[in-house]
Amino acid sequence: MQPIHCKFYRKMTESRLFPSSLLIFFCLTLLACSTKFNVNAPYKEENSIIGLLELHNTYQIIKIQKVFQNGAGVTASQAGLTMDSLYQVDSLDVRLSEYNQNGNQTNQVHLRKYYNTQKPSGIFASPGQYLYITPTGFVLNGNDNYVLTIYNPKTKITSQATTTVVNDISPRYPNTGAEINLSTDQQNYYPITFGVGNNAATYDVNINIPVRNYRKKDSSLISVDTLVYNVLKSYPISGPMIDNALKGYSFYYFVGGSLTPDKTVYRKMDSLDFEITGAAGDLANYVLVNTPTSGIVQNIPSYTNISNGVGIFSSRNITHIHAPLSTGAYATLVTSPVTAALNFVRP
Repeated sequence: MQPIHCKFYRKMTESRLFPSSLLIFFCLTLLACSTKFNVNAPYKEENSIIGLLELHNTYQIIKIQKVFQNGAGVTASQAGLTMDSLYQVDSLDVRLSEYNQNGNQTNQVHLRKYYNTQKPSGIFASPGQYLYITPTGFVLNGNDNYVLTIYNPKTKITSQATTTVVNDISPRYPNTGAEINLSTDQQNYYPITFGVGNNAATYDVNINIPVRNYRKKDSSLISVDTLVYNVLKSYPISGPMIDNALKGYSFYYFVGGSLTPDKTVYRKMDSLDFEITGAAGDLANYVLVNTPTSGIVQNIPSYTNISNGVGIFSSRNITHIHAPLSTGAYATLVTSPVTAALNFVRP
């Protein structure tokens, strides 16, 4: 920031001034100062990083951008549409180092930069983006810690972050292929019970509900809707097990309120997809801090676990369990006043 130049000059004739005189002098000086100054501070190179290690992924992918500063006469939204504003022109030296529980390094791999063309459109440049990917054959060890190091050979700038790896759950209810018994009775519950994975701090449980829509007159498939019903959100771990439940009546009311009745179509519901996501501690904190606030105070603090950078480098573990509604539960879907107008038919 440039210094503020004052236009106030005064010859001091008294050797001593009372405190009140000093206060008046100071206030007049502030009022006479120029208010012209640069909003932008000198540019400082800083990496913006998003990377979530997943135990069973074939490849681990890290997104690395640079924190940019728009120039004079260019808005931030305009600069965000320029690839050079978002990514380093030169390739970075990106390494993933593995350390065992004793703190000894057991492996290290270099990540390769590649150009991906599947970025959704938005306020930033698309559909292209630069990502960094682990080499073929690299496998995470669920018992080890991982250090991400990003080095710019040209500027000598280094960013670094560390995470543990979230391990698999031990499912009890639901289980793949086991029928889900639900009814509209308010006392009806289906258990959601599983052993937590090592290094997980919180869990989300969502049910993806696939609905196929058919045209009545010719039985042709028109579309497939996937409804997402949230059972648990950022549920903190307090022991070795998560023991919760799906309320039957809430499930049917959710389906009934999510679809529009249409006399020209009939519908079928496929097996439910229970998506159980465990988040490591840093990721859980990042999500918590960035959750929109509903209170009066709207100032949101920033959170990052990146040394000399911003963003998040952490781990998650996603488990999918597919289970169908039981015969009785499906009959309720077809006949219940809550969902009967949606024209579900038995598969």
